[in-house]
Amino acid sequence: MSSNLRIAQSANYMGDDWWRWSVWIEGSREDLEAVDSVTWHLHPTFSQPVVQSISRADKFRLERQGWGGFTIRAVLKGRRSPPLRLNHDLELVYPERAMRSASKDAYVSESVAGTKAHEPIVYICYSLADSDVVRSLSASLRKRGIKVELPEGAAVSGDSLELSVQRSIESSDAVVAVTSAASGDWVDLEASLASKMSKRVFNVVLDRIVALTFANDLVFHLDRGSNPADLAEAADEIADRIAGVLPPGGGVPRG
Repeated sequence: MSSNLRIAQSANYMGDDWWRWSVWIEGSREDLEAVDSVTWHLHPTFSQPVVQSISRADKFRLERQGWGGFTIRAVLKGRRSPPLRLNHDLELVYPERAMRSASKDAYVSESVAGTKAHEPIVYICYSLADSDVVRSLSASLRKRGIKVELPEGAAVSGDSLELSVQRSIESSDAVVAVTSAASGDWVDLEASLASKMSKRVFNVVLDRIVALTFANDLVFHLDRGSNPADLAEAADEIADRIAGVLPPGGGVPRG
């Protein structure tokens, strides 16, 4: 199979840190004719992280949407040659207007000593099925000057997913684990890893109850059926609690 084959992409910013994107296999007509199927491997937070395509007509295109970039892997198979494995770092770029807003929100002031104090960093682990809650919570945290990192943005080219997530948790000041009946083992594993690193772990448990309650300062129960306005209000209250226990500037200079 030709080594000239590669993964190409397109992405459209939908607002609120959300993109719709596509990936496909690019190559000459002759090279594509040698490909019978492409198996796409996405981040495990996707409800269907492994997808096979046999549609040569659209170059085995895959369309999805999500929060941030990560490394996409593809295995190309043909009848006359061994499988070809390709990697591609998904690039999701803010349009100019959104970039200006993001830059303003992410402003970091200089300390008296001239050392840059970083924003507190919170890593959120979750299942894609709970992305609506995570979007509201992320927006609330960012409004409070907290940098949010998500599993989709953790993968670094050349590193295993496990190593990339480990590094993201290590660099965070706290971890939020969003769990529900839809979340799998991966969220629990990330939260357990954070605990072993002595990171403060906040648990947001989604279930059917009347309103937001607090079991303690680290465990929040949230009604999964909340309407968008109620969800935003609950996310603000959780963000207030989290921001209240994080040291200003995260306590550790970075960079």
